[in-house]
Amino acid sequence: MDVWPHLLLVCDGQRVGDYELGTSLRDVLFQLDEIAKYRHSRSSPRFSTLPAVAVFRLIDAALFGSADLNNAGVAEEEQWARHKIFPAVDVFDPWKGYLVEDGKNARFIFARSPYRDVTEFPLRAGEIDAILDAVRSALDEIYAQESRRLTDED
Repeated sequence: MDVWPHLLLVCDGQRVGDYELGTSLRDVLFQLDEIAKYRHSRSSPRFSTLPAVAVFRLIDAALFGSADLNNAGVAEEEQWARHKIFPAVDVFDPWKGYLVEDGKNARFIFARSPYRDVTEFPLRAGEIDAILDAVRSALDEIYAQESRRLTDED
């Protein structure tokens, strides 16, 4: 019997992610490694003045093609993907979450399909990266233990 680990985020008491659906923690780890590449580079002056719904819609449109954003200069400056914060694993399929920061503050902006109710959660800049680092560290240790166990069995 295969037993898949479970994962979800809790943000301000709200469950984010499909906890009941198991997932590969190895895949989560690798996705978090990619997300970590954008630490300290999620600042965009335009996003600091826009309401959360507008930020969500703009980033979502740029990433998923629901709007005509043909301005290559803006796309290059904004680097839309750096704001994606959820690992691309099945647990988060119905969710989209974006992180925008400035020097002191962060805005974690997320919604569940059909993405009508957008939630904004204010944080300190770097706070989400610190949390994700802790998760990555724990998953790294589990991955290392399992790798050693499998090597020992051979």
